[in-house]
Amino acid sequence: MKRLLFALSILALVFGFASISTAEDMAYTGWIADEACAKDYSKAGNAGHKGCATGCLNNGGNVALASPDGFHLLDLTAEKAMEHLGMEVVVMGTLDEATNTIKVSSIKASS
Repeated sequence: MKRLLFALSILALVFGFASISTAEDMAYTGWIADEACAKDYSKAGNAGHKGCATGCLNNGGNVALASPDGFHLLDLTAEKAMEHLGMEVVVMGTLDEATNTIKVSSIKASS
């Protein structure tokens, strides 16, 4: 009986921690850009910015998400970011406010 209670306690802790980590994920909508351009939403917040963003990301620019409310850096490879250039996206992830970086759990085109 003690083993069963111990096993159930462990499972409860594991599932409890799993639900905590997903509870922190939030949705962020915007346009993928490099950090420099993402600071100016009027420049980066449209499909026409795809060519500029491609060049900047190919030259080592930091990946960012431009939105009307500001910008956030993305913990995302340039290659993965390039798949979503030229379209508005929804990024799911956890924001590290100290570094203004979203740890991306998923990214998809906005509907």
